Order: sequence, then structure tokens, then C-alpha cells
Amino acid sequence: MHLCMTLNETDWVFRSTTFSTDGVLTLINHTCSILAIEPVSTSVFKEQNYGLSYLSSQEEASGLSFQIATMDENGALNLWVVLELQKVDSAGSQSDLGLIPGGKVKLVHSSTVQLNDSLFPKAIVCLGTPQTLNIKFLPSNPNHFIVGTDIGLVSHRTRHELKVPPKLFKPQQGGPRSISVNTVDFSPFGKPIFLVGCSDGSIRLHQMTSEHPILQWDNSTDGHPVIALQWALTRPAVFFVLDATSVVYIWDLLESDLSPVAKQVIQSDK
Repeated sequence: MHLCMTLNETDWVFRSTTFSTDGVLTLINHTCSILAIEPVSTSVFKEQNYGLSYLSSQEEASGLSFQIATMDENGALNLWVVLELQKVDSAGSQSDLGLIPGGKVKLVHSSTVQLNDSLFPKAIVCLGTPQTLNIKFLPSNPNHFIVGTDIGLVSHRTRHELKVPPKLFKPQQGGPRSISVNTVDFSPFGKPIFLVGCSDGSIRLHQMTSEHPILQWDNSTDGHPVIALQWALTRPAVFFVLDATSVVYIWDLLESDLSPVAKQVIQSDK
């Protein structure tokens, strides 16, 4: 049922959508641009059995099941359960208009959290409503998550509205500034630490128990905005940074905690 084209003697399959939320009721859907889609630990799904009550008697989930979170520019955070169905109906579903005919994998809406309602103290909100830009869940405990903003601050929240310190993660210089937190990433090695990359080229290393960073590098990209950063999946002290000029910086904190150990310029080509 997928479109197949032959280009230069090679077959290309353009896979069509298995599920789309344009068939979901607006009350539980996003109504503006989606800024982030993040996976949530599967252990939470298994413990709390999210979403299975939404299955009709004709639908039985097979082995695949996990959660994702989607966040839009108004600060609405939706949690969805991804389910793989055992039975496929080529005629589509009468009860779920988002499921495409022949689709086997679907999304089930679990809950909605309005982040802007209690994301920041009133003193900060008085300066103007901060824009939520990105989100990451703590791998060891996905009830906790952090939200990057356009004022240089990272907010700490929980999915069950529990008050946990610190509420905000700040740069070394302190309060809100007109700097966007473009990217955040947790360490994949079970340590509650995370990296923050900002539009002024600064990089911060935070731990979950302190509002100020362990380390902060202000001039590592010569002032170019940080577009993306990511921890290495095999070496706990190594991470990678991409700036707006398409330069990749490789950091190894065991070798140097002052500057990158290498950098690679990505040449544009076709």
C-alpha cells in the first residue's frame, strides 16, 4: 500500500502514515506548532499500564508499547502511548479516525500538562511570558523533565505536579536573559547530569541537585549559536556540539575540561 518509485535502477519506497492526529478530537490535540517530540522510558508504561483502557474490545495490543511526549509553542505537553495492534483492517477503523486503513501502529492520548501555567515564578512571568523551546525526560526517572526556554533558563518539572528543588537551572551569571536554550541532553549513563546549549554559543553542564552549572563554557564556538549537542553513547565523558556554521566540536572531559579536543568542519555538498 506504499508508493514505490524506481530512480536510477533503484527502488525507493515512500512509506505513508500509519497514524495521524489530524483525526483526533481537537480537545486533546495540539492547536499550534509542535516544537519537540521525545520518547519516555518504557518502564513507566509497564508499571502504570498507561493507555490500555482506551483499546476497544476488537483491538489487542501486541508486544510494542511505549510512551512519547509532544510539546507545542504554547506550552501544552501531550503524552501518548504508542501501540502496535495484532489485527490490521484494510478498511480502516470506525472508532479511531486517526488510524490509516491498513495501519498497525497507533497513538493513544494519555494526558495533557499545561507547562506555562506554573513553569516560572511570578517575578519572571511579569517580564513577559517565556517561550518553551525543548524538553527532555530524566532517563533514570522519567517523571522528572526539564524544559528549555528563550530566556536562558531551564525549568525543572514533574509529570505529577510535585514540587521539587531546584525549580530553575540558571547560567553562572544568574537571572533571565534574552538567550535561547536551543538544546538539552541528559547523560545516558544513569547520572543525573545534563548539557545545555544556547544561542550565544555558551554550553553548560548541570546536575539535577543544583540550580547553577558545574561547568560553563562561554566561548567554545566563538560565539556561534549552538544548534545541537549530544552525549556519546559509549564514553561517559565525551559529547558532541554542532554550531550554526556547521562545525562539529568533540569534547572529552577526561582529556580537557577547558576546550574541545577536536573539531570537524562540515563542507556543503550535494
